[in-house]
Amino acid sequence: MKRVFLIMLTVLWVSAAQGILITTADGNGADTFVGNDSNKGPNSNYGASATLDIRNNPGVRAHIGYIRFDLTGVSGDFSGAQLQFYVTQGGATRTWNIYGLIDGVDDFWGEMSITYNTAPGMIPTDPQANGTYIIDETKLTLLGTVLVPNTQPVLVTSSTASLNLDSFLAADRNKLVTFVLIPTGGDRQFYVAAKEGLASNPTWSAPTLILPNAVPEPASLMLLAVGSLASRFRKQKR
Repeated sequence: MKRVFLIMLTVLWVSAAQGILITTADGNGADTFVGNDSNKGPNSNYGASATLDIRNNPGVRAHIGYIRFDLTGVSGDFSGAQLQFYVTQGGATRTWNIYGLIDGVDDFWGEMSITYNTAPGMIPTDPQANGTYIIDETKLTLLGTVLVPNTQPVLVTSSTASLNLDSFLAADRNKLVTFVLIPTGGDRQFYVAAKEGLASNPTWSAPTLILPNAVPEPASLMLLAVGSLASRFRKQKR
């Protein structure tokens, strides 16, 4: 019992020191993109793709990223959060707009069923309107921007100065948060690592939400402690 207690204290200390990292591979997380052009049709789903194809060429191409994080088992102070994702290819510096999906039932979109025409926050358009997207401002709110440099592959981490997530995360009630990624500027095609691509590309990382001030809830902390203890016992038996 004493050993379990010490392990729990150790886990708590690590959480307090490093915060919490949540990826789209955790819990009910998800990552995909939707398209609205002649190549990536508005009724097609890309949930199984190894990468998120992100592109914005007005009137020609519109490929929009959707990523969701599951906050179940995490509590405390969500201030100072940062968004992180791995750009595998792109070759240009661009500013991306990051939108947040207003908390509600729309957060439960299906990774393997979502299309542009069903994506929460997007208003369906004429199938012939290649690259024309319309944001539903009753569902999406602009949270800020992320700068993607022209040296790829690169791990991009948002700055709290240009992307402040404090109020958005504080308003969450269903333990799911969805972010929508739309690049600005001239046309350029980017590829962002999805959780589906990690098995064949071990150097990649899934989209991540960094919560520097959050901690595991008591039940989650106990599971971590039990897991650590079981792992330690297995090693001792070898």
